[in-house]
Amino acid sequence: MQVEKSRSSASQMTVGTMVVKTLSLTINIATDTNCTGKGTATITTTTGIPAGSLVYGVVASVTTIIAGSDGIATWAFGYAGDTDMWGAALALAAGTKTSIVNFTVTSPAYFTAATNLTLTGTGGKLIDSGVVLLTISYATIAAT
Repeated sequence: MQVEKSRSSASQMTVGTMVVKTLSLTINIATDTNCTGKGTATITTTTGIPAGSLVYGVVASVTTIIAGSDGIATWAFGYAGDTDMWGAALALAAGTKTSIVNFTVTSPAYFTAATNLTLTGTGGKLIDSGVVLLTISYATIAAT
């Protein structure tokens, strides 16, 4: 068995790779800081979940308060197929952090295609400003 740690870029880190006979399991953590308010009800990240990933979860940290001109009170995040998968009715305040207790799913999810993440103002309310840091924990499995 071989275990390695590496950093492939500033925003993605491979926590470890384990090779057992003909199977390679790589655990990764990726961070996306491109989630900023744009005056829309839904913000889609420019990077997200890589194809062929088993996602354990995604957590968020609000670094700049989320605000909207039409009275946004909470927000959610997930992906186009499940817009609140990793958090619903979340606080807008800077310093808000999510964890597994905010997930609306109870098991990891497999993504065959690359998938962007979404942030949505609850009730279709606009997100005019704010910055959210998203961190994805996922694994890839491949034959060796």
